[in-house]
Amino acid sequence: MLRRKSIAIFSALTFLSFPLTSSPSIAAPKEAAPAMAGPGERIHGADISRWQHPGDKPINFTKMHAAGLRFVMIKASDSREDADRLALKYVAADRSGAQSVGIFTGFYHYAVLPDVTTSSALIKDATVQAQKVIWRLGSLGGYNEMDLPYALDLENNCIRYRSNKSCSKRATKSAVTLWAKTFMAAIKEKTGRTPIFYSYPNFLESAMTRDKELAQYPLWLAQYAIDPAIPTAQPGVKAVGCYVHSWTTANCSSTWTVWQYTSCGIAPKYGVPGSRLDLNIFRGEVEAFLNLIKGTWVPEASDQMPKNEL
Repeated sequence: MLRRKSIAIFSALTFLSFPLTSSPSIAAPKEAAPAMAGPGERIHGADISRWQHPGDKPINFTKMHAAGLRFVMIKASDSREDADRLALKYVAADRSGAQSVGIFTGFYHYAVLPDVTTSSALIKDATVQAQKVIWRLGSLGGYNEMDLPYALDLENNCIRYRSNKSCSKRATKSAVTLWAKTFMAAIKEKTGRTPIFYSYPNFLESAMTRDKELAQYPLWLAQYAIDPAIPTAQPGVKAVGCYVHSWTTANCSSTWTVWQYTSCGIAPKYGVPGSRLDLNIFRGEVEAFLNLIKGTWVPEASDQMPKNEL
């Protein structure tokens, strides 16, 4: 589950050796194309992480499919090593379980920005975190025919915390934007797939600069308290006007691709342990959805994580 809350002080990345898996063998999906049966007659999906495995309980993806969900974004990596290990614990089984019943899967990386002051240091850190994603995707066997692209979850610009965990220093708008562009470009160059950018409107407006390069990436936008079943409803708007950011058009609307419309989905209804589940809808038609999964990426030996990498 994506969380916008205070997080622990960013620690230096220390890549550890994890067991590698071969390219997954996925059972044929039950349907060739996802049904547009969600709110507003759109493709319905969810996103999951360790929070959807309380007590190590598994997710019932058969029930999830029966409830109408056709894609699920899975947390696969994190800047912080403790959180990264927890993501790794569930990602392979969740991906296999979802795809075996005909649910398309994607991945996301939760990013913590570095406490640095130079552009070169920002670029280095973004490149390192992108490499972590490549290694994780490599350990999963690369992209297959039911994988959506990897997403960057960037929703916090705090880079230094006080002892009470309140923020004492935030990255500048230009620094956040440079880091994001570097990370996204590195993933796209390596895998050939255009990654997705996740955040919420106020962060995009207040913590980042408007940038044409960023706008080329599909936007996964989180905004709640708007009914997605209403045909004219959309995220990215305020009571008066709209949020202005890289994905805002001249007519004051957001060019979002995926909309996370609630964090309070009834989890058991979708076969998920616990009480709450993030729910999403895809904006376009089936053809646009399937365009996101075009092209596979099969890692080579050099794309696997080296043993005892620091």
